Amino acid sequence: MDILKMLKDSPAIEQIGEKLGLDTSSVDNVLKNSIPEIGKAITKNTSSEDGLSSFIGALKDHDSDDVDSMIKNIGNVDTEDGSKIISHILGGEQESILSGISNKTGVSSGGISSIWSMIAPILMGFLGKQSKSSGGGFDISSILSGVLGSPKGLVGMLDKDNDGSVLDDLGDMAGKLFGK
Repeated sequence: MDILKMLKDSPAIEQIGEKLGLDTSSVDNVLKNSIPEIGKAITKNTSSEDGLSSFIGALKDHDSDDVDSMIKNIGNVDTEDGSKIISHILGGEQESILSGISNKTGVSSGGISSIWSMIAPILMGFLGKQSKSSGGGFDISSILSGVLGSPKGLVGMLDKDNDGSVLDDLGDMAGKLFGK
């Protein structure tokens, strides 16, 4: 399932808007512009062995998060954890991404940052559950397709040998990571 669809089908977007004094279309617009940027940053971070290892660990940390509870009641989200997640994912790019999305949406950088802190734990819980349900295998293309909506762009970025599959490339990275 696409995370944007999951959020739209829940009270989360409306609750975020109420909490921040934004209309639902503004929150929705921020999310439509933010989720792909977050997905790109995750893709960039996981292109190194250390980044991939760190991301796999983070997914495991969040694979039992109660996503349903968070999307039904945004007050159940740990926004402090959300801020840390976003900071880790976006790193030094955070301010420029905030500024770009603010310019596109008309929502202040502070408002966007608040939205991100509410959405990040939901995102990591969602991705953690996808990773866990894959039976212990790790296919970042499949996992992130739920974030980006379509894996084509992601596959292109991760497919180092241009064979149309990222599995062999991720397998090589995982092998190096785990010394195999």
